[in-house]
Amino acid sequence: MKGVDADAARALMEFGFTGAEAASLEQLPRGIKNLNYKVRASGQDWVLKCHQAAGAAERLASSHRMELALGQAGFPVAPLRRLESGRTIVETPTGVFTLHAWVEGRQISIDQREQALSDKPALVEELGGLLGELHREAAGSLGHGSGNGQADVLARLAAPSEIAARVRRGGTLGTSKTLKMRLRGPRNEFERWILEVLPDLFRRADRLASPEVASQVDGGDVVVAHNDLNWENVVLSPSLDVLAVLDFDNASVLPRALDVGAAAVVLVGVEPSRVERFSSAYAQASGVSVERSALALGMQWKCVRSILWTIDAYASGKVGRSELAATWCGHLYDSAQTLPLWGGPLKCEEA
Repeated sequence: MKGVDADAARALMEFGFTGAEAASLEQLPRGIKNLNYKVRASGQDWVLKCHQAAGAAERLASSHRMELALGQAGFPVAPLRRLESGRTIVETPTGVFTLHAWVEGRQISIDQREQALSDKPALVEELGGLLGELHREAAGSLGHGSGNGQADVLARLAAPSEIAARVRRGGTLGTSKTLKMRLRGPRNEFERWILEVLPDLFRRADRLASPEVASQVDGGDVVVAHNDLNWENVVLSPSLDVLAVLDFDNASVLPRALDVGAAAVVLVGVEPSRVERFSSAYAQASGVSVERSALALGMQWKCVRSILWTIDAYASGKVGRSELAATWCGHLYDSAQTLPLWGGPLKCEEA
């Protein structure tokens, strides 16, 4: 880890902070994707992120254009620090570094959602409006090509089945990751749950990856999407006002219905009247209404994709705390079972 820490110090210097100005560099608990530091420099707090995935520099160059455009439009984002050259990344042998201003506030998890929405019911509309504003203001920042129409929708809907294939196929030796879990026996409640629900998740993923399902989503109506808008990426004040939206690392062009559905199922759940309030606020802010069956399909897609992604990460040894993964996956699986499977209006029973 010394190499990464050394490169983090070097990155801070390139961002304009000398050793004397950078009073502290504290490594934060490691997530699945990135290595993060909280930095105290020149009397201000910052978040220094080390991105180690392949293609990070190119991907971040695109997502930062989106963040900068949103910030200029007054959308609540954590300000990016630039180099003298105007770039927003520092490339090192151990990873690509970015630096954002620290936004002081409260971040909640999905199991705290009901209490937050009970404490402030209007937060449902505020979040729907926030997503609509994001889509409206971000238009053009990454390019809006919809590609090959429904073929793009099918490729997006096939993402869960691709993750399922990784879980089935396993690692470099081709041994199923979950077969190993089954043979040695589950070590905790999360592993027991995984083995129980995995066949159903595989069926859902395979069904999503079909032209019949893809035909229900308008492939020509695309947005520049955050693509990971969840509670941990929203900073709230003590009174539950939104202070900032964080982590645009996965930003991409998506069919509108998929991104709105994905955000809705995480932020407000599946209760029909609440989803309707979220969707109506979104339409008012964005100027575009999302067809409700397509939105429900986006919700199902998010649940299956995210659960399988978490299971794959867990089985690969990238998740340290199984209880957090269990909470996240459990909420999403409950939602997936409530949602219409392959289209149709949202209702409180499995289709």
